[in-house]
Amino acid sequence: MLFEIVVAAVVIAFLCWNLMQDSDYVLRFYEAFGKSDENLRGKVAWITGAGSGIGKALALHWASKSVRLVLTDLNSDSLEKVKSTIGTMKSPCTGIEDVLLLSGDVTVRENHSKWFSSVMNKFGTLDILVNNAGRMVQGEFSQVDVLLDEAIMSLNTMSAVGLTKEILPHFISRKSGHFVQIASVMAYMTAPNVSSYCASKAAIHAYMNSLRMEVSSNGIHVTVICPGAVTTNFVSNSWKALE
Repeated sequence: MLFEIVVAAVVIAFLCWNLMQDSDYVLRFYEAFGKSDENLRGKVAWITGAGSGIGKALALHWASKSVRLVLTDLNSDSLEKVKSTIGTMKSPCTGIEDVLLLSGDVTVRENHSKWFSSVMNKFGTLDILVNNAGRMVQGEFSQVDVLLDEAIMSLNTMSAVGLTKEILPHFISRKSGHFVQIASVMAYMTAPNVSSYCASKAAIHAYMNSLRMEVSSNGIHVTVICPGAVTTNFVSNSWKALE
């Protein structure tokens, strides 16, 4: 009996640790046994929040695989630095002529149609959208102004919903395309002092799960990624209560 308890404890501890490292076991399976990302060569991928953190790392990785890139961020200087880094990478990789920078606020709905027109004018198509832009609010529930709650929902949830809706008709018309949503383990494991962030990630997770069921018959894929702790400046750049 004691042996079974010890084994069960070890398994549970491993699963909890693994969950904190990367909460999506399906993605871990495909990473090990799925298609190589070499198959992305020549595809057009749009990444929001591409000036830093996960978005920047993904842009640089995909550039090494010769993916044509559309990069969006509020900070135009950060985007230029990412593009310059891509320009110094060894061949074969994405050339700077195959990198389109679209700086601006993803929460402004008018930007979505304008940006998508720029993407189509340059590349004529889009294969992948990565909704990655986001931010965190730190503070007790009672201390976070409701306007800050609304701002986080607008950025983390509704901007992704709006951009996805802008692009969805294009994916439907070509019967292919891939939406990738960066959510968070905190969509499942809520914590104190980050209620707005947890809620925004849970909401976008639900949106995308519903979308997947609606569009799978059209050859469109929807992937929701729920990272655990990531070594970036994301937390240090979070909004604080009463700011």
